[in-house]
Amino acid sequence: QNVLPFIIRTKKAGDIPKVRKLYHDAGRGEFRSMMYSWHREVEKIGYEASFPVCRLRYIDRDLPVAVRSEFRAPFVPHDARLSGTPGFFADFTIENITGETVEVSLLCKLKNPVNRGLARRRLVNRVQNEPGRTSVVMQSSETKPYRQNGSLCLSMTGEDVSFIRSDFPAYFANDVLFSDYGVT
Repeated sequence: QNVLPFIIRTKKAGDIPKVRKLYHDAGRGEFRSMMYSWHREVEKIGYEASFPVCRLRYIDRDLPVAVRSEFRAPFVPHDARLSGTPGFFADFTIENITGETVEVSLLCKLKNPVNRGLARRRLVNRVQNEPGRTSVVMQSSETKPYRQNGSLCLSMTGEDVSFIRSDFPAYFANDVLFSDYGVT
């Protein structure tokens, strides 16, 4: 299952929106969202890896934008502790390849993985707003020292950052299916 999927939505003036998954998951689930014809994968993903960086190009001839991403591990020569930090940085570059104005939204969804498998997970998601950055910190209020207990942070930078800090399927059903997303 895709743990941290990214999805792009584009819309040119007077046109219907186009939504593409920036990953491939054929035959691996997401049944509920796979049944909507507009919610499909990009045609191709180009891959170039050179540790500690991985570059991806998302290719789809129907999108009015070119999309690239760069994923980097926190690698610091001669510092094993810092280099072993379980995390990464993801930078997306989106370029308008038309002469028209294009609305673009980039979505990332992440379930709180803390205390997975426990009956009482006691999950807490909180938002931190700082100049130039919005973060969603996922943790648990459980105080027992379970090995699954800890925290995770997803941070976003950009001009217009928004977030949904709740149950994604409810949002998806209410605000996406019954909105002007259209079919592409």
